[in-house]
Amino acid sequence: MSKTNGQSGVPTKNKVDQKATVAVSHYSKEELDHALLESFDLMQRVLLDAVYVLVGEGARCLKENRGLDCDKLEFVIEAREVNPMVISTLKSFATWDVRDDGFDWKVGNVPLHFTFVKGDYPYFKFADYRMYGPEQYKIPNQWSEYWKHKEEIT
Repeated sequence: MSKTNGQSGVPTKNKVDQKATVAVSHYSKEELDHALLESFDLMQRVLLDAVYVLVGEGARCLKENRGLDCDKLEFVIEAREVNPMVISTLKSFATWDVRDDGFDWKVGNVPLHFTFVKGDYPYFKFADYRMYGPEQYKIPNQWSEYWKHKEEIT
């Protein structure tokens, strides 16, 4: 017997159906959770925790209220927020390889990619917030528009 939503008699989606399209990650949930929390710690050190935005598959996981199950964590920071003091601190705590367009960092084995965006994107300006673990993370708002255009963001 299938479950219904109680109003229209339409069968409800169960969690198994929703996860059927999820890719299998090379990393455990614990590794990904730790990497995400470390990203927050790093952004606090450079005083950008209120402006950086989780994007890509990691953001999709939070949007869908499920645990992280992606192969990398991706973030954007508006380029105007990045100054010499931020770069110096990033070099001290994360990586010496900070480029004009961002940087890559590994927490354990999990790759993190940070992009410094130059454009003015409403998805980030009016970002949504999601609680995950002990912290609150920003994810793109106007999700369907962001997801359609995510490859065009520079």
